[in-house]
Amino acid sequence: MTTTLPKSAVTRRLPLAAAGVLLVVATSPFCRAAQAAPADPATLAKYDANKNGVLDPSELATMQADQAAKKIPVETTAANSNPVVELSPFEVQSDTEKGYYAANTLSGTRINTKLEDIGASISVVTKQQMQDFAMLDINDVFLYEASTEGTGTYTDVVIDRNGVATDNVARDPNNANRVRGIGPANQAIGNFQTSVPFDPAMIDSIEISRGPNSSIWGLGNGSGTLNAIPSAANVQRESTNVSLRTDNLGSVRTVLDLNRPLIRNKLALRAMAIYQEDEFVRQPSFSRTNRYSGMVTYKPFKNTTIRGAFEHYENYARRPNAILPRDAISYWEQSGRPTWNAATWTLSRQGVDTVVPYATSTGPENALLGAGVESIGTTLARSILFVDHGQIPLWTTGYISGIPAPSATNPNPVPTPDFHPTNGNQRFIETAPAPRVGPLAATWTSITDRSVYDWSGANIGAANWQQNKTRSYTAQLEQFFINTPRHLLAAQLGWHREEGDNYSRSFIGTSGSAAMIVYMDVTTTLPDGRPNPFFGRPYVNALEPGISKSQPLTEEYKSQLVYRLTLSKEKNWLRWIGDHTLSGYNEYKRSIRQSYAFRDVIVDNHAWLPAGSARYGGSTVARGYYRYYIGDNKGDDIDYGPAAWDKVSGTHNLRWYNAALGQWVDEAAVIGEAAGNGVRVSANTIKTVGGVLQSHLLDDRVVTTFGLRKDSNFNRNAAPLALLPDGITPDYSSDDTWPNDWFRRDGRTKTAEVVARPFRKWSFLDRRADSGSGFVSHVADFVRSLNFYYNRSDSFVPQTIAQNLNLKLLPNPTSVGKDYGVSFGLADKLFVRVNFYDNGQINSRTGDAGTIATRAGRIDFRFGGNNDQFNLQRQAAAWVAAANPAFTQDQIDAEVAKVMQVPVDRLAQMNAYPIAETSDVTSKGQEIELTYNPNRYWTLRGNVSHEEVVEENVTPGIQEYVDSRWAVWTSVIDPRTNTPWWTTRYGSAGTAENFYNVNVVGPYKLLRATEGKSRPQIRQWKANLVTNYALRGLGLENKWLQRVSLSGAVRWESNAGIGYYAYDNDPNAYDPSKVIYDKAHLYCDLGVSYRTKIYRDRVGLTVQLNARNVGENGRIQPVGALPNGVPHTFRIVDPQLFILTTTFSL
Repeated sequence: MTTTLPKSAVTRRLPLAAAGVLLVVATSPFCRAAQAAPADPATLAKYDANKNGVLDPSELATMQADQAAKKIPVETTAANSNPVVELSPFEVQSDTEKGYYAANTLSGTRINTKLEDIGASISVVTKQQMQDFAMLDINDVFLYEASTEGTGTYTDVVIDRNGVATDNVARDPNNANRVRGIGPANQAIGNFQTSVPFDPAMIDSIEISRGPNSSIWGLGNGSGTLNAIPSAANVQRESTNVSLRTDNLGSVRTVLDLNRPLIRNKLALRAMAIYQEDEFVRQPSFSRTNRYSGMVTYKPFKNTTIRGAFEHYENYARRPNAILPRDAISYWEQSGRPTWNAATWTLSRQGVDTVVPYATSTGPENALLGAGVESIGTTLARSILFVDHGQIPLWTTGYISGIPAPSATNPNPVPTPDFHPTNGNQRFIETAPAPRVGPLAATWTSITDRSVYDWSGANIGAANWQQNKTRSYTAQLEQFFINTPRHLLAAQLGWHREEGDNYSRSFIGTSGSAAMIVYMDVTTTLPDGRPNPFFGRPYVNALEPGISKSQPLTEEYKSQLVYRLTLSKEKNWLRWIGDHTLSGYNEYKRSIRQSYAFRDVIVDNHAWLPAGSARYGGSTVARGYYRYYIGDNKGDDIDYGPAAWDKVSGTHNLRWYNAALGQWVDEAAVIGEAAGNGVRVSANTIKTVGGVLQSHLLDDRVVTTFGLRKDSNFNRNAAPLALLPDGITPDYSSDDTWPNDWFRRDGRTKTAEVVARPFRKWSFLDRRADSGSGFVSHVADFVRSLNFYYNRSDSFVPQTIAQNLNLKLLPNPTSVGKDYGVSFGLADKLFVRVNFYDNGQINSRTGDAGTIATRAGRIDFRFGGNNDQFNLQRQAAAWVAAANPAFTQDQIDAEVAKVMQVPVDRLAQMNAYPIAETSDVTSKGQEIELTYNPNRYWTLRGNVSHEEVVEENVTPGIQEYVDSRWAVWTSVIDPRTNTPWWTTRYGSAGTAENFYNVNVVGPYKLLRATEGKSRPQIRQWKANLVTNYALRGLGLENKWLQRVSLSGAVRWESNAGIGYYAYDNDPNAYDPSKVIYDKAHLYCDLGVSYRTKIYRDRVGLTVQLNARNVGENGRIQPVGALPNGVPHTFRIVDPQLFILTTTFSL
């Protein structure tokens, strides 16, 4: 895997300098106003505002806008005139857009349909709105839309069962969003599912469909879908566009867009190249994107259109942390700032020394250590790498090591750094966060003292980085067979393919690697007796990086046949039959996911680490525990982020105690990536057939839409990945076979909609509305435009077969949505839609329920390949085999089943399918959307949304399982030690009792306590208003001001529930009447643009300045709280952003 190293500061600033030069040129005397256009006297009288006898560019634009509004063709020369082209039913007609209002969509019925004819909740974001507000991605779009949340106002952070906060904003910002409070949006381009973030330069508009929509997205999340309408090569018009963008953080973006008709009206090519480098407040960080694409449109015949597109996308990113790190410094300071001598195992606190010997259980050890510090526990088994400014000056074991006792499998043991004797007291400890009190304390508190961590400076997550590459191919054929005023028959064939190549290294703030906790190094003396050069310095730890290499492949084929019968324009009784559009479609999608896991380990061989030994999950000393130092030893504060390096690979000296020599030694060892085995490749095929019928009845007063879709989902896994004999390198040929048959699951989804316009085409109302004036005319226009609608739709997420702890197979997760309301318009200027919805996601397998269930089962069974040493099946098999060496495996299993008091076949059944559990999410609310175009100079769009989202039906299966097993767990005796199995410690994994208390009962109580409560960060009310006004509408004589447009936005959100207080008399349960709130927030955006022509009117120039979050100076905002009211998680809100964009068009 090759990676791109950061460019120099000079190179990064070149596009910025170019943008500055172009801005100077644009505002210099060399920039000339457009040539005056001659016109006849009548036209001059109407449009010559400055009375100079000619039409200036702004006046000419006004005339053309009037002509377009009246559908009067603009007179042009023969060379520039374009013939009228019949648009296909598979395209959205962009000429229906008025300001920020779009009248048509593809997301309702899969073909071009009027929004007023659809009962589903769909919004369209026009290209003009994206340009006016400098939108670049889904999170920018979701700032301004109803019932949507992106990273600008919402922080997707997940607190897992261990209290680790996963920062999904830094990890995957494209999916760190939420629709209707349920989950992230499905994303598509041209109705093809995609994993590539959209770019506004490559699309014409965005359609947001809220709730499940089976006709378009029968499979997927029920939250909603974002469908980007892709741009295409234009066969009529040649164009060249160059755009340069920068901001006050130093980000740069350049876009080159070329469109060339090779054979006018028949063949055109379009090429686009984009370079974007995003800078951030916290450093070191960046996100660098390269995209280039090619598009072709070919119309060999009048009724035939062929389109093709290719895109290469590449992103290399080291994004900043979006949340504050956890605090393991303040509690240490409050506890007297104790220090630790690792060589003498002595704790010093305010002049008092305490010798604390090593204990195999962390409880007694922590009791002796006292407040402010704690045992590292089993993490001591890892070797510790001290990382400072991108170097590793120290690499040592966490304890003094010894020589294992001889055994049958190892009769002549050698000294090894991987063996920790029970008397190995020389060891490291760590500072401790403030204790989590009670089972409802989900996590630790954060560093909120800015003198300790200045969140405007250091990127705590700088060690994390990722590189993603995707190549996309699309081809479409559209064919008209019949196209008459009464009949239309057309077909569409489509193909889309995405090939990915992704690599990521996640160290910090990721579940499974390490919590983003900042510690203080309190070790004065290392275990080997040397002074600790890092004493008194803060650091953030990482257990070992989660390294992922994946090469996803998705290929999708679509076919669609559309028949439209138009009888409403007939002069006889046939017109009462109405208009009907029937669409039938077939889809085939296959995907192969190759996702390989790696870890940084010792990859060379040693006496204590022989060739062929597994490294990924084997010898623990071969795996690292990283300390990234982020400050000096003065002030107890963070001075900088971790080193922004790519990999740790290389040769370094490992320091460990050689018990045979009786001394500490330095031994060179090589760090590299080692693969993990197991199932790493899976295949999925989805076959779909469906149809949609839309009927316009009763002279267009009633519109019905019915859709039915059937999906057959096939899954299977490849053979488990094996390793080559070195125990390090994956044997990719081993998982190139498919030992199992396809597992099939079918699902049917449907859509039913009705739109009623009872007052449409009433002659009485039409006369009053068209010829009347004043209040009566407006009332008549309002009444005749009323639309009443209802929609019900569903979707499902096909998943592999899974079972709960009680061996019951789990159903597929499904979503059901209901929308109803009213819409209306006035004078073709005001458009309003009021929507009520009830959206549910049923039997969802997301969240912690499945993980907690798996952990409860791990106490008993060895499913999933777990290696828990306390596991009852494992230990019972060991003592049965030791007592009965002649037993076969079947006999051992039979005896083990008796010990466990389960049927013998259950040992196999628990391994038949993965363990999972389910829960439901319900969202109810209202959405009001408004678009208003008072005149051709002013456009306005706004929305208000209200939502209530709760978790429901959190499964009781875990508690049922625990209750059924409790008597067995607490009564089994290990015959080898004659001690209760439940409380006996086996190896370094602790006791079954301790595992249950920490990893099962606490997290499960927290999970059940959230049932029926609002989801985190839900803001019941949100309101957005965006507008743009062209100053030429004021009739100003100043030519410079006539070319200026102003834009602005106001965004408001109500307070958000971020937690619940516990009951005063029961700390184990939330009090739903006592909600902990974050306050309401108001945001403001402003923009100004200037349009003119330069270079003898050959080049159009637009200079635009946007200010986002005006007046915001940067702050932290709580998004989660403990049951005592103390916030535990904070999002970082960055200061206001200024964006300058310069665009050249010719």
